[in-house]
Amino acid sequence: MTYCPVTGNQIIAFECPRCGDVVMAGTSFCPNCGLDLGEPPAQAPRRRLLPVFFGIGVILVGILLAVILLPKLIGFLVDSSARAQQAAPPFSGTAAPVGTDLIPQILTATALAGHVPGPSDTLSPSSPAATASQAAISLIPPACTAVGQTWIRPSDQMLMECVPAGSFNIGMKTCEFVGCQKEVNGGSPNMAAFWIDRTEVTNAMFSLFVAATNFISGAENTGASEVNGIATAVSGADWRHPQGPDSSIDGKNDYPVVQMNWFAAFAYCQWSGGSLPTEAQWEKAARGSDGRLFPWGSSLPDATRLNAADVNSSAAWANKSQDDGYRYTAPVGSFPGGDSPYGVEDLAGNAWEWTRSLYKDYPYNPSDGREITSSANVTGNVVLRGGGFYDDYGSVRSTLRYGGMPGLSHDATGFRCVYP
Repeated sequence: MTYCPVTGNQIIAFECPRCGDVVMAGTSFCPNCGLDLGEPPAQAPRRRLLPVFFGIGVILVGILLAVILLPKLIGFLVDSSARAQQAAPPFSGTAAPVGTDLIPQILTATALAGHVPGPSDTLSPSSPAATASQAAISLIPPACTAVGQTWIRPSDQMLMECVPAGSFNIGMKTCEFVGCQKEVNGGSPNMAAFWIDRTEVTNAMFSLFVAATNFISGAENTGASEVNGIATAVSGADWRHPQGPDSSIDGKNDYPVVQMNWFAAFAYCQWSGGSLPTEAQWEKAARGSDGRLFPWGSSLPDATRLNAADVNSSAAWANKSQDDGYRYTAPVGSFPGGDSPYGVEDLAGNAWEWTRSLYKDYPYNPSDGREITSSANVTGNVVLRGGGFYDDYGSVRSTLRYGGMPGLSHDATGFRCVYP
């Protein structure tokens, strides 16, 4: 039995401090929201009556000590504060203390987590904006200066890779493949350094996001979503059931989360402290500065480098001479032979990845309104990159662009994030 250490009364149940659900005594985790309740209330014998004079004596001793020691303690604290103010250097740098208007955009994104991302996605914050802002300060990574530099994002433990500043050629100079007209004449944008997720966001990471925010995806709200090879939306398909109610992500924590529409991807990246990559950021991370056609170079794809339509696929265009071992998505990082020059994985195949760029013609101009800054004003199709597990080997080149409706959820649509 569990007893209150103050009153001695037996504790049967109490309310969870996060969700208010009734929790039985001795429970370490709230069964409703998963809050770690820490150690259960201390076991204590039933309270016995203490002599009255002993209680009075304790109170008198406490008063006496307060009268004697309190003035000295106050004086010590005042002196310490004055010495600290004299020794502290003035604040300098590009960041700013919490509470000022100079806090980076990352704080604004985190503090505004209560904004409804889209017409069929809902997000309700589980902590005050002030707490979110304080947490966001710790999300700021070090300066990205060199290839091979990494940083672990605290919010979801994602390993991020540094893509240093510099220009690169986006798209192709001439169209060399069927349907590549939209990939020509991209230009050579000079880009600032940024950090990008090494892999696609996983089921385990997205589960953390949902537990923290009570987020409901578009597929969950509508009750149906798109599945590869099926002409109509499948009832019960969502991120927990990618191919429908008979499918599951049990045992697939390290698989990319799919059935993501653009609003869900945008909301997650804000929560994690960053944003979706622009189209140019995504392509630079995939191609490097040497204009390679695929993340690994210019050699043609095979099953050692990526997950695409092969012998495991029923698609008419599947390459039956290849076997990557997976019918649908594969665990992230399963194909190190397909890494980009910056060490970024799975940029070809596995799952299509959302960006925050509207699907506009080249030349690429980041100042022409194509880069999305808010989920409230998304009009038109948004760029998806990288190809998925059901795509043919010719459709996973790093220059390929696809314009998807932002409300689209599919069992091959996922994402990764960048900072800033």
